[in-house]
Amino acid sequence: MVIPDKLLYIIVAGASMLGSSILLLILSRREAEREAVIRRLDEEGLSDREFGQKRYPFWLRWVYHTLQRAGVVNRPVHLALVVVISILVGVVSVRVKGVIGLLTASVLLAAGFYLFVIWRIARHTKMLRQQLPAFIDQIIRTMSVGRSFDNALLEAIETSPPPLSEALKGVAVEHSLGGDVTQALGEAAKIYGMKELHLLTLALRINQRYGGSIKAMLENIIALIRQREQAERELRALTGETRLSAWVLGAMPSAMAGYMMVVNPSYLGYLLKDPDGPAIIYTALGLQATGILILWRMMRAVR
Repeated sequence: MVIPDKLLYIIVAGASMLGSSILLLILSRREAEREAVIRRLDEEGLSDREFGQKRYPFWLRWVYHTLQRAGVVNRPVHLALVVVISILVGVVSVRVKGVIGLLTASVLLAAGFYLFVIWRIARHTKMLRQQLPAFIDQIIRTMSVGRSFDNALLEAIETSPPPLSEALKGVAVEHSLGGDVTQALGEAAKIYGMKELHLLTLALRINQRYGGSIKAMLENIIALIRQREQAERELRALTGETRLSAWVLGAMPSAMAGYMMVVNPSYLGYLLKDPDGPAIIYTALGLQATGILILWRMMRAVR
């Protein structure tokens, strides 16, 4: 029995997408087991960093940490949704345009998934920053009744709502395995790229090395976080006109093209009939996407 080329392309695309999703799911499930294995290897003199480098390649750990920052690792439903959408888009693109359609759909899906992950990281980080002052305040109140910092930290992690409790789950796992809480907190700060967690880790290390009042340091961190939030709100209010101008400039070409197609469809018909018309349209779309990306990066720099 001869398998048609289109069906073969669909099978290959679906298998590759399904394999990628299964790989990411296995990595998320084996994270807890990895911590237990690290403890056994530490007894033989092998550090966590050496273990991580030998166990997983750099690009795979980077992908896992990126998805962890986006909050996707702990939600397998997102991975299943990506697989279903990818298979459906792949099947439709192969039936419409063949191999070229499959390649185009793969590029568009990759770009869309990248933008989705970037959006999730920004949203996830914003929620973490909003929950961090209450988290540190919970640590201070627990220490006020005579508990140690480690116990107060673990209790605050357990009582914190997601996504902060999910982000710091590795700290609790490290403590239950007899590891260093400060090092685990520093690893979490490095993964999520949050300066506030770096400050918390630095305050804890300074207290362990030189002594002093840890509660006073934590109170100063809370004040610093709230001052930064106030400054960001003021900056957002001051740059409101600039952001609105960027939205208008980014949406105007697409809106004008859509308006012309609705009002006078034959106006663009001559361009489609011309041999060089598709190339001109694709170039215009590429320039439009590049301009939107530049405006978006400029607005992120202002923020």
